[in-house]
Amino acid sequence: MSINDATIRAERTRSYAPSRVPTRRMIAVGAASLVAATVMLVAVVQNSDRELVPSMQQPAPLTRDEIVQDLVDRGLVPSEAVRPAPLTRDEIVQDLVDRGLVPAATLED
Repeated sequence: MSINDATIRAERTRSYAPSRVPTRRMIAVGAASLVAATVMLVAVVQNSDRELVPSMQQPAPLTRDEIVQDLVDRGLVPSEAVRPAPLTRDEIVQDLVDRGLVPAATLED
């Protein structure tokens, strides 16, 4: 068995491992990010609440007549549909004449 006393010098190689960030700095960055995200979330929620509150403060119609009138005003129900129906036979015939479905000459005096 032979032992050589020769010294071999190795060159330093550059390590490509990620640098280690100190723990305190990492905790500080994480805490700052958490605070910033919380502040932005609170600001967005408060801003959206301001937009909804005025529309919610409109008084709602209380009676059926007001509800129906609101539907007529918005064009969802034709105004002719809310007129009271004729009660007597003469009123029915007069309504048909007014709408042009029956000629006026057929009415008795």
